[in-house]
Amino acid sequence: MTLKEIAERAGVSRGTVDRVMKNRGGVNPETEKRVRRIVEESGYTPNRAGVALVRSKRPMVVGVITNSIGNPFFEEVYRGVEEALGEYRDYGFSVLRREIKGYDVEEQISAMRSLFDQVDGLVFTPIDDAKIAREIGVYAAAGKPAVTVTADVEGSDRVLYVGCDYYKSGQTAAKITALATGGQGEVAIVTGSFKMLGHNDRVRGFRSVLKDTDLRVAEILECNDDDKTAYEKTARLLKNRPALCAVYVAAAGVAGTVEAVAESGVPLFIIANDLIPATREYVRQGRVLATIDQQPARQGYAALKNMFDILLGERPANERFYTDLAIRMQYNI
Repeated sequence: MTLKEIAERAGVSRGTVDRVMKNRGGVNPETEKRVRRIVEESGYTPNRAGVALVRSKRPMVVGVITNSIGNPFFEEVYRGVEEALGEYRDYGFSVLRREIKGYDVEEQISAMRSLFDQVDGLVFTPIDDAKIAREIGVYAAAGKPAVTVTADVEGSDRVLYVGCDYYKSGQTAAKITALATGGQGEVAIVTGSFKMLGHNDRVRGFRSVLKDTDLRVAEILECNDDDKTAYEKTARLLKNRPALCAVYVAAAGVAGTVEAVAESGVPLFIIANDLIPATREYVRQGRVLATIDQQPARQGYAALKNMFDILLGERPANERFYTDLAIRMQYNI
């Protein structure tokens, strides 16, 4: 039995199990008794690699790179990252963060290269580009695993993807749109970036459901997860197509889209993704019909936790870790 399995059986974190086994105190007596019973019953022997890591003078460092500047979605992702880090600090782990804005491939490559000599593994939100896949290969060749979080890249040597099923997310949004509109009319899509695999998968999933309706996608707008760009492009579109019945916001840019729709006076439905504070308030007000939450805090937590496990020699059973999708509307938010 592994330390991870003991923690799961006891219903506690690995850090708590570690505290009990090293007699560090600060653990509820009943919890400590339960952990010690499970350890004794399992005949657990501490993994030598784990012990060596804890005793090492050099902590293991994980690089975390996200396209998060100006995108509040990642606040929840980092909350999960910090939660996982708190559980594993006793193992000598630390994190180096690099945040960038937008989807510039060369800027992301520069961030990856800047961390290469300082980290043992990489958790990041990749742009879907062959150059990024090659950089992951450089990490892999050096024995430095990569875990992708909230986004993925095709054709890479990454060990694990942690995030939602974007295709199903788009399908879900399309079904809500069809129900709200009666399945007839023109809709627009405001997406984040054509460079992001997940954003494109949402669009594909959305369009796959529309094939069975009389709804048609009038236009797809790329806003690069920027509210100002989303506002300007949506406002321009509504002047030319005032008969739109719905707008699907497939990534960030919800606030800009909502503002443009409000100013236009066009009565249409807005369906969004994620549950950042602004979107939550729009749903409460009825300005956004529904949003599809993908549990970003859980994604951040699972990505870093799995990376720590990988560095401790525990490979994931599957190459994809999907978080649940939850539809949030005015009456369940």
